[in-house]
Amino acid sequence: MLTSGEVDLEVSAPAGADPVPATEVRAIGDGAGLLQVVIAGADPDAGDVAPVRLTLRTPGTLEVNVDGTVTVVDTDGDAAIGGLTAPTGTARWTAVGPEAVDLVPAPADDGSTTPRPPEVTAVLGTSGVVSARWGDREGGRSLAVDATSWARDAGEAGVDVVWSDLVADDPEIDSATMHDQLVCHSIGAPDKETWNLEPWRPDVGLLAVLAERCNPTTE
Repeated sequence: MLTSGEVDLEVSAPAGADPVPATEVRAIGDGAGLLQVVIAGADPDAGDVAPVRLTLRTPGTLEVNVDGTVTVVDTDGDAAIGGLTAPTGTARWTAVGPEAVDLVPAPADDGSTTPRPPEVTAVLGTSGVVSARWGDREGGRSLAVDATSWARDAGEAGVDVVWSDLVADDPEIDSATMHDQLVCHSIGAPDKETWNLEPWRPDVGLLAVLAERCNPTTE
């Protein structure tokens, strides 16, 4: 079982899988759990490398994101309660139903004959925020968000969890401009000490926020 917080994922091999990859699950810091999979077969053209299946055993659904991460969504479908990082190496998540995903080994995208790495890893996290403090900065109120190390590395899934944590704590945060600033920081400044989000900044759309380095000033 891969566990973090209140999210439990059963780790198994799909029915009839042969050979079955060896897996290791262990807890790591920052409220996260690590899945390590040893891939059988090093030939990128091999067709007999079995996937590993993760099945959600707590209420909710799994959503595969375009960046290769997976978000765990609550039963109401409106809050992220956890997520999986994109797997390392040449592997990907594939949805096999609302409550299950397969970790599928795959050849390199460039078509090279480089052997698959002997193992891939992915991290399940459920904690997005270390702290969030209101203060004053530049033109008005500013929320300094210190995201967990897991969330900083978890792409879209990490943003989903951070956003759900923030809004659950303070509904005032729930605005389009605050969300766009959050996404911008996760893309452009993931390692910055705090992600500073300002509710007074104009709602200009994500592309404009990215162009303004997360700090739009005019519509």
